[in-house]
Amino acid sequence: MPQDEELVTVYETDMQGRVAVLKMALQNEGIPFLCDNEVLSGVLPIDGMAVVSFQVRPCDVERAGRVLDELGFA
Repeated sequence: MPQDEELVTVYETDMQGRVAVLKMALQNEGIPFLCDNEVLSGVLPIDGMAVVSFQVRPCDVERAGRVLDELGFA
């Protein structure tokens, strides 16, 4: 994914289990994404202190939304 491409945040969580599940689901669907703060959340697992944001391209927002719905994360 090009670095200058605009991205849309589709999900935020501080729960590491959900991070792992959503990463796998997006990868399985072939949806490119970026996780913001993932490393920090593993180092500082304090409630609300290290929220991981999932970002996708605008053209993938709808597909990512369907994945979130299927997982019950929406």
